[in-house]
Amino acid sequence: MSSFQSYRVNFRKSGQTIVVEEWFTINLAARKLGIDLPTDCCHGICGTCEVLTEQQGLVRACMTLVNEDLDVDG
Repeated sequence: MSSFQSYRVNFRKSGQTIVVEEWFTINLAARKLGIDLPTDCCHGICGTCEVLTEQQGLVRACMTLVNEDLDVDG
């Protein structure tokens, strides 16, 4: 039985929303919906995957864990 908390991620550009467990990154949530966010290094170094969220400001989608409901401009 999973003890992870679940949160909603709303991708504003596509109008799609997904509910994921807290260990998901924003990038992984996007991929589950078929949304292709720009990425390069996938380690949070290059900044290619930066997206703006209403709740946390500018973050790197490849490294930012979903630990609250998020509205993403991506």
